[in-house]
Amino acid sequence: MKRFAKIISFLLTVLLLIFVITACGNRAQDQARDVIRVGVIHMDMPDPTYVNVAMNQANVYEAAGIELVRESTATFDPEGFLNAYQRLVNRGVDAIHVLGMFQNIIPMIQDMCRSAGIYYVVGAREVTAPEVLARLSGCEFYLGNFFADEENTGYLGMMKMAELGVTNVAVIAGPVGDPASDARDRGIARAVRESGINILTTVRELNTAADITRGVETIVTAFPNLGGIFVSYTWAAGAMPALQNVLEASGLAGNIIVGRIDFDESMGEYFEKGQLDFTFGAQMHQESFAAPVVVANQLMETPLFDRPVILPSPYEMLTSIDGTVEYYRYFEGNIPLFSADELNQMFFRFTNPDVTGESVMALFRAFGISDVAARHTRR
Repeated sequence: MKRFAKIISFLLTVLLLIFVITACGNRAQDQARDVIRVGVIHMDMPDPTYVNVAMNQANVYEAAGIELVRESTATFDPEGFLNAYQRLVNRGVDAIHVLGMFQNIIPMIQDMCRSAGIYYVVGAREVTAPEVLARLSGCEFYLGNFFADEENTGYLGMMKMAELGVTNVAVIAGPVGDPASDARDRGIARAVRESGINILTTVRELNTAADITRGVETIVTAFPNLGGIFVSYTWAAGAMPALQNVLEASGLAGNIIVGRIDFDESMGEYFEKGQLDFTFGAQMHQESFAAPVVVANQLMETPLFDRPVILPSPYEMLTSIDGTVEYYRYFEGNIPLFSADELNQMFFRFTNPDVTGESVMALFRAFGISDVAARHTRR
């Protein structure tokens, strides 16, 4: 009888060991499957703004415990982007960030995501094409559109010109067909209708410092009644020094109104010289944490909103050197906009049940250079 009891005890021990080993193996497999991954296109750009934006995107996902998967594209065109997104889907990500530069490929990306059952957000550009908007409407995997408020900024820039007393203005603009350039053009046109300001000329696609030099030389020679220059769009590195060099040589520096959209590294210098009257920027940084916050909460099964988020990020306007130091430190440096603790307390519903869509949206609306600087000062 004792021998039988020992046999039963031994068999029970073996069965227990088998159960433990199997359970541990299944748990390891489940944990491997439970790794949440988000895919992005990575563009290797040394520009400090892009570096900071990429850092903040990664910071949100790291704080949430989500793996960020990057894919590069060798060509900056629709085909290159589409192939990169297909590779991300093939790698088994749970969501992707879609850059909205090429709206014609969004329906194809939507089909990829629907077939794979993964979420996606569209960033960088406002989706305006009616046929694309119609496709996005009602899609259960579409989480929203996060973009810079280009049209309103074009409007505010030209209205600022009028407010500063400009009657005749020359505009340096972007290419027709570029979504950001077109939106800024629409805003400028609306301001012209409302203010009565006169556009002497619009010069497009000045994308190098040499282009800026030649373009501004032509403007100041052709229009002796020039009252201001509004740079609404340019990719040119060193655009403002090139422009100001021409104005200095022409005796116009500080005597005409100069404004632009997009901050650059020279704005502090020209504010101090009295040669720059206003500039708009810091528009990309809200998207760098807002879209990941929405995606992270969705993937962690604590969604903040029951419909796609449409978030136009406002540009900030600076009219003096005040705010430039804070901008360079927190928006172009290596300091994240939010610490992990702040993200967990302020934005992640899965770590703080008091977080709501309304509370997060209020934080989105309050975001800006002064908000970021104040929080970092209090730490």
